[in-house]
Amino acid sequence: MQNNFNIHNETKRENKFFGFLIAGYSSNELLPEIWEIEFRNGGSRIKQQSNIVCKGACNPTHRIYYGYDPQLKVILKKNDINQNTINKILLNCRNYN
Repeated sequence: MQNNFNIHNETKRENKFFGFLIAGYSSNELLPEIWEIEFRNGGSRIKQQSNIVCKGACNPTHRIYYGYDPQLKVILKKNDINQNTINKILLNCRNYN
């Protein structure tokens, strides 16, 4: 009888992945730095990201950065709001503090 448990574990090991992001401002830098560190299949990789990195759910990042959910534009269009009004609403959302 074949030992399926060991075969299953070997397959899983080949696909294992672990990673995280480290972000912040370095001294005397205007923009933040984002470093992505990945461990995959026994190896590792470090790469520097630029600007905004969105992992997983994008909508929360969009809401923080732009001030509104990306679905807002779709909802306004479905409710027959004209494009000029939609643009004004989205601009007001971006500038709201």
